[in-house]
Amino acid sequence: MRRVYLIIVVFFLVSSILFGTGYSSRLTQPGSLRITGGFSDFGLRIGILSFLEAGWFMNEGPYFALGYDSNFHIASRISFSSLEQAKVTAEFGYDFKLVYLEVGALYEYNSPGASFLGGHLKSEFFFDNSFSIVSASLGRFQKVAGEIGRMSFTSVGFSARRKFDIGKEFYFLNLESVEVVGSLKWEIEDDLTKFNPFPAYSFVGVQVNISILK
Repeated sequence: MRRVYLIIVVFFLVSSILFGTGYSSRLTQPGSLRITGGFSDFGLRIGILSFLEAGWFMNEGPYFALGYDSNFHIASRISFSSLEQAKVTAEFGYDFKLVYLEVGALYEYNSPGASFLGGHLKSEFFFDNSFSIVSASLGRFQKVAGEIGRMSFTSVGFSARRKFDIGKEFYFLNLESVEVVGSLKWEIEDDLTKFNPFPAYSFVGVQVNISILK
């Protein structure tokens, strides 16, 4: 009965919340599935091989990530929401056990003929044996071509995650854990006369972590 109740609770969490893209940069382990939930988006991440991940997000479209994960994190990622919009990112990070640091670069193409370049610095701090994570990021995004209205801006973001171990097996699946996730991001344009004190992006939701039993 407890197992049935747990299934119902997890199903409710996943189905009643619109999903979002608040997720870790590091690659998903082979045979694992991550379902991330929050405001105005839905996302799946699937670990295929130790160096290959694929997935789909409603706002971003399908993506593929290729890289290496250990203490060092090196990865490249491409996503495309349509034939007229695509993003390519490159990331390099190092895990110091209690702190994870990352630098990244981004190129985005928006038809007709607009393109953007960006970069970010990201830090994650681990508490309670990595059950709690607090992160901060600082990014820069600049238009380099085209007539799309969005101009150059600096982004500042903060997020927090809390993981709850489940460890329940259902047939050939293992429900590893559920994470509660929240994040805020501000985008500050170069023209400060347009400054908006309210976050450009906010996220509150869950991530369900599932693996295939061997």
